[in-house]
Amino acid sequence: MNDSGSKTAEFSKLARILQEKLIHPSKRGRIHNLFLLTKSGIVISNLSTSNVKENDSDIMGGMFTAVKDFMEDAVSSGSNESLNDITFGEFHIKFASGAYSDMAVVYLGQLGQDAEDAVTDALIAFELENMAVLEDWDGDRSLLKNSDQHLEDLFEKIDKS
Repeated sequence: MNDSGSKTAEFSKLARILQEKLIHPSKRGRIHNLFLLTKSGIVISNLSTSNVKENDSDIMGGMFTAVKDFMEDAVSSGSNESLNDITFGEFHIKFASGAYSDMAVVYLGQLGQDAEDAVTDALIAFELENMAVLEDWDGDRSLLKNSDQHLEDLFEKIDKS
């Protein structure tokens, strides 16, 4: 199998696992999951309406990063653009990238501009509040202030829009 074929097979496997674990068709609702991740895919915090188990959220974090990196490599090929949105049937994963962390939002339907701005604003606010810790973060989630609160506030803002 050539390099392109193996990457396609790897991506297909990741997509299938994401769909099975995270966005199963029986789960309905506008916003399903919010993930705050390090650049390497470690979950800093997550908020879920679909009962994602904690060990599954760690797996999801790594898979989000792998899928995003794969798609950026495959699609961008040399540009500095960041992938913003991946679609799985009627579900979407919206990504926002900061200096130290990424946000992934799993949702149904469409996000308006206000909701997209809220995602970016929440990520910026989190990074500004925790910049000193994020620069040399060792994985201790207790050092990161209000990460859960930032996701709860974001959920509320998106839900209103």
